[in-house]
Amino acid sequence: MKLKKAIQLGSRLNPTNINDYASVEVEDLINQIPKDAITQYVLSMIQPIIVYDRENEGELLKTLETYLFSRGRIEDAARALFVHRNTVKFRLSRIEDLLGVDLKSRDIAFKLQFSIKAAKLLLHD
Repeated sequence: MKLKKAIQLGSRLNPTNINDYASVEVEDLINQIPKDAITQYVLSMIQPIIVYDRENEGELLKTLETYLFSRGRIEDAARALFVHRNTVKFRLSRIEDLLGVDLKSRDIAFKLQFSIKAAKLLLHD
């Protein structure tokens, strides 16, 4: 069963990689949550960023995802995004203002990472 889920989720999310269940375990959990509930949660967490990016051709969501993936290291995020670290700092400040959160909070970082993963799954459905 786990192998089947790994193949199904992996082929949807990252078709060029070979995935084991551990690499898609969180996504599997997200898939078990009713779609309406997960959509509502994602929107409650990151909708202001999505709207801002759409209206301003921005890259706040990409910046946030990269920053979180870089474990909060601005230099690493800047390198991955091919921008100056001050650009990342400015964007993160804008994100904090839009969401009304402190990105240094581990709890907030977890919720945002979860929301971004869930949003990607919703888009792949």
